[in-house]
Amino acid sequence: MGAFVGNASKKVEQLEGSIKQFRTKYEDCATFYGVNPKEMESEEFFGILATFLPSLQEAREENAKAKEVKRKEKERQKEVDRHIASAVCCEC
Repeated sequence: MGAFVGNASKKVEQLEGSIKQFRTKYEDCATFYGVNPKEMESEEFFGILATFLPSLQEAREENAKAKEVKRKEKERQKEVDRHIASAVCCEC
């Protein structure tokens, strides 16, 4: 029984150390994002991030697609302008 208690005590100490590390890292992370870690539990904070990050990625992809469409439209317009300019030049 004594060996079990000694082993369990070591594991409890390790877990307590891990919890302290987690709390410190959570406080740093929450503060970085402008959240007061004392006013928001970590579960809520990370839940918000888990919802926000996929939305952010989707928005980035949509913006990239829109940018590509705009680039292609400009390219087409330049081609039309060149075609018009060459047609007008040939009429001379």
